[in-house]
Amino acid sequence: MVLRVHPNQVRERIQQLRAWGAEWAARGEQAQRTARQLGDVVRAVPGQRFEVTAAAHQAKLNRVSEHIEILARTLERALERLEGAFQQAAHLVAQGSRAAMPLPTVPLAVDAGGNRLPSQFAVQIPADRIQALIDQDSDLSPELKARLKEAIQQQPRIPYNLACGWVALSMALSHQLGRTVPAQEVVNRALEAHPGFRKRVIRNLVEDLGKGPIAAGATDNPDESYVTTGGEDLDKVARAYGVRVKRFEVPPGEQNADAMWTHLKARLQQGEDVIALVNATRSDRDEPPIPNRVLETELRFSEEHDGETLPAGGRLRPWTDSRGTAAHWVAVNRLEEHDGKRFVVINNPFHNRTERYSWEDFLRSVDAQARTDSHWWFLSVQRTDTGGEP
Repeated sequence: MVLRVHPNQVRERIQQLRAWGAEWAARGEQAQRTARQLGDVVRAVPGQRFEVTAAAHQAKLNRVSEHIEILARTLERALERLEGAFQQAAHLVAQGSRAAMPLPTVPLAVDAGGNRLPSQFAVQIPADRIQALIDQDSDLSPELKARLKEAIQQQPRIPYNLACGWVALSMALSHQLGRTVPAQEVVNRALEAHPGFRKRVIRNLVEDLGKGPIAAGATDNPDESYVTTGGEDLDKVARAYGVRVKRFEVPPGEQNADAMWTHLKARLQQGEDVIALVNATRSDRDEPPIPNRVLETELRFSEEHDGETLPAGGRLRPWTDSRGTAAHWVAVNRLEEHDGKRFVVINNPFHNRTERYSWEDFLRSVDAQARTDSHWWFLSVQRTDTGGEP
């Protein structure tokens, strides 16, 4: 959605409102004079009643005139503030300030009611939808279908523990489309519009039969890679919204940190969203809480939290650290510079919060799958010109 403001047209509307207000006031005064004249001519009861009725109408006309003037003044103040904001922005550009200008922020993930999700684990495999999809799966025997549907009936909420890719995509979609796209909606769309992903989820659920509660991507499942998401998976679902997800390559960041900073900043300033594959802790277990501040700075680690400490699950770790870590999708929110130092603010699906890392720590966290000797890669999320939004 593009908002266009035409100041001259707004000024014309203000003039029209004031003209209408003056006309209402003039008609009210004329009606009042007529009422007095009739009251003088007819001193009987009917004339008195008419004068009372006319006075009531006059009061209504006065209120309308007052409301019109209030609306005109409100429009004038709004226009003054808008012009002031543009003048301030033009002044900053003219100054060529070295301070980093804030970029539009990427929203965190939300539920169907627009409320912020507590974490990526609030997303689930919806039982009613998956039951209907199981019937359409020709690879399942009637016996397996019956057993799986019975298990789902006994467990209406099916956890989905590896939803970080879809949650990160929902954040980028909300930013690209200018409206909230709930994370659960993206998962539902993936099950319906992406047969490959749907088959992988059903296969995962079948393998859980007889082992206790079923779940997609159980954390203790040694073979869970087929319910994770790759860039191709995200692109197939993003297309349903008129958005493309494409991989782009950059020179290795640790050897070309300045070039990568410039490249990522340019993409964000052009209106793209960036999703990164990083190495992160797998859970809050065995991880002490972390301070809600960036070391050696006055900056908060997570802006929307006031507490002194935060759970450590999902925290970025160096790509060489394999102890209790896993590949994890995050959305890049913005790049910042403070006191000559560079920082990256990400939207982390794990606890669905913003997190601020030094540029060096972010580079060290880029996952092994996203780096080679010749290049690293990230995902670009950008709305297309062809539309297609549902």
